[in-house]
Amino acid sequence: ARSEKHLVSARASFTECSAASCPAMIRTDCARWLSEIEGAAMNGPPLEATHLRLEANLNLRIPGVDGGAIMLRVPGIAMSSGAACASNHPQPSRVLRAIGLDDDAVRSSLRMGGSRFNTPAEIETVIEQVADAVRALRRLA
Repeated sequence: ARSEKHLVSARASFTECSAASCPAMIRTDCARWLSEIEGAAMNGPPLEATHLRLEANLNLRIPGVDGGAIMLRVPGIAMSSGAACASNHPQPSRVLRAIGLDDDAVRSSLRMGGSRFNTPAEIETVIEQVADAVRALRRLA
């Protein structure tokens, strides 16, 4: 049975993360995302630049697949396309554009967050569901 808990939305308080668990979780999960989804890349500074990153935030781009289309394929998972400051606007995120992404890369981006309340099994489920959605959408293209 699918877990009723999902990655938390951007509205959640990222300050709830413990110093030890969230950064490690995001680093591990990022490596897993990148290995599971062909062509996926992380947006923003490297994970090691902890002073430049929100601890429990992960923003990925998945070339050739629209972030909004992925969201429609996995409606039970809280995520958004683009950057937090542009989630209510249909225009490409000015923040993602400012870090050098073109419009296609911005449209192929997904943003999600985690908290100390997410279990490794829940995160694995999210990775699997998003990876399945990406594979299905690529087959349709």
